[in-house]
Amino acid sequence: MKKVELKEDASVLTKNQSFLKYRLRSEVVHMVGDIRIIFTGMEQLVMEETLEAFLAGIGKTVDARTCPMDKLPEHSAADLFVCAKSLKERMPKTIPVEKTLCIEMVPVEQFYIDVTKVPDGSTVYVLSNSTNYARRLVQMCQERNIDHITYEYILVNELSEQEIIGILREANYVMGVATTMEKKGVVYEQYKPYLREDIKLIGAKRTLNLPSFLELMQWITTFRNTRLFEHITDGTQKQAQQLQQLTSITNTISRSTDAEIEMFKELSVKMENGMERLKQVIQFSESLTAATQNIGGIAGSIRHLSSQTHLLSLNATIEAARVGEQGRGFAVVAKEVGKLAEESQKSTDMILKAVKEVQAAVVNIIPALSSLSNELKGNQDFYGKVLQNSIETNQSLVHVFQMVENIRRSSEVMLDETGQLVNLNSKA
Repeated sequence: MKKVELKEDASVLTKNQSFLKYRLRSEVVHMVGDIRIIFTGMEQLVMEETLEAFLAGIGKTVDARTCPMDKLPEHSAADLFVCAKSLKERMPKTIPVEKTLCIEMVPVEQFYIDVTKVPDGSTVYVLSNSTNYARRLVQMCQERNIDHITYEYILVNELSEQEIIGILREANYVMGVATTMEKKGVVYEQYKPYLREDIKLIGAKRTLNLPSFLELMQWITTFRNTRLFEHITDGTQKQAQQLQQLTSITNTISRSTDAEIEMFKELSVKMENGMERLKQVIQFSESLTAATQNIGGIAGSIRHLSSQTHLLSLNATIEAARVGEQGRGFAVVAKEVGKLAEESQKSTDMILKAVKEVQAAVVNIIPALSSLSNELKGNQDFYGKVLQNSIETNQSLVHVFQMVENIRRSSEVMLDETGQLVNLNSKA
């Protein structure tokens, strides 16, 4: 057996790389719970191996399953289709390229150690249904200086059943993926009766290589960020619509408030004018009271004069009657003067009665006008407060409108920055 020094490269996870893998997994594990992934291939055991390696790296946090290539559903059934790089050309054309990720599974170090234990000069047969993968497996062994043995191929997809059986009958060493070499694998299930008792089956237990793992993490992160961006965009658009509606409502209320303010200003001016007129009416009423009192005084004087005139006419009549025939003409005049004095007295009584009625009405009008004046003054103060409140409300609405506009602009900036973040991440 030739002693071979194993070397590290990008295909094998070192301890530091394993730690990085763990850190990456822990950072994205919370973001991938809603991602649907289908692992596809030609053999069920290989697909399950790939799925198991994936779940070991990312954790059981995705909706992941396997499906043979010839039975793949419509591309809308999954967000991502994963296959081996060796099967890239066999992927159905119905699956979009942007939803396809080709990965590489590489053997763990124990596989290479087992291969180095094969005696010098021995022939090791590489069993696989993929020519590309079989050659890649040999290449990875040779890159580690495992060249003390001869490699031959058993390509299941190119050889007949009898040809495969013929080679296995003579083979001492056969290597391939672990799922093929295990007791439940193809070799034991189909060819056990034809195997030598001392045959050595070397299974390559595989895991995701670091580049594939990083590519997968990048895809998941980009997908999640894109979905998050779409969610933010949708939410921002809805918010923008709501803000637009709020702005429209605010503008409507503001316009209505402006109209109310103008109406209250006009009403306030009218009420102020009414107050001035009312003050003039009160002053006129007070002047009317004084005038009626003066009229009453004059009427009283006239009544007194009428009474005195009536007495004088009586006295004149008496004196005319005593004089006799010579005073008859004078008596007629005295009688007429008495009639005039009596009529003057009656007219004066009517004037006094009317003056008293006017005075009584004016006495009632002045308190009523004073009460109305006080009520109008109270209403004027009330509408003044309403006007002030309307002005303050309008100012508040203007402030709200400014805040809504600031929120809208902030939402647009946030949406733009989120889009830039997603674009930078997708280009990383």
